[in-house]
Amino acid sequence: MGGDACALSGLLQSHVGPTSTGINVYQNNVRETFRLALAASYPVIEALTGPECFAGLTFRYLGMHPSSTPDLQAFGEQFPEFLDGCYSGSSYQYVADVARLELATEQVLLDREVAPLDPGRLADIPAAELPELKLDLAPACRLVTSGFPILSIWRMHNRADSEPVSLDAGPSHVLVRRCSGDAVLREISAIEFMLAYRLSRGDSISRAFETLSDISGVAVLQTALASLLSYRVFSNFH
Repeated sequence: MGGDACALSGLLQSHVGPTSTGINVYQNNVRETFRLALAASYPVIEALTGPECFAGLTFRYLGMHPSSTPDLQAFGEQFPEFLDGCYSGSSYQYVADVARLELATEQVLLDREVAPLDPGRLADIPAAELPELKLDLAPACRLVTSGFPILSIWRMHNRADSEPVSLDAGPSHVLVRRCSGDAVLREISAIEFMLAYRLSRGDSISRAFETLSDISGVAVLQTALASLLSYRVFSNFH
């Protein structure tokens, strides 16, 4: 038995080290793969936090949200909520909202692009029926809002000619849509954003106007609707 025990001990000593090292190499490769995937989806977040901090965030996120699909793009869908937990209540809480904007930008590029609704089609609808129409938000379209100037922050890291941004510059309401294969980001007014949101939730035009009547008058809402139609964010009506 003693000889067998010594042989087993030697066998373990000769294999545990290399096997452990091999596992570590594999784990590091996996973690690096996910870090690169997350960095590809959230380049502005990596720039805001710095490469080392971003790597640490990636590994923490991977531990809390292990990937259940081979789709690396789907891996980062909960990253904005994760960042909420990391930075909520701090001076960096805007980071999570910038991440939501980056996620929306990636999602519209993956969604199906359909022809936008031609506003002229509404001219054929009897005036009495127009208020009860429901407008369908285009599939490749997202709405992102924040108390911080997230679109300006995003542009600062994506355009060479952008100016520095103050976090006190006010709220941001962003319409993200796909147009001819590209993601188009547009700052819209608060009332345009709220109206688009209500319509995207299935409200009829009259119901959306009624819900927002305490915030804005009918004339302003009509102007907001006309603006949204001109932005080509709707795909159909029913």
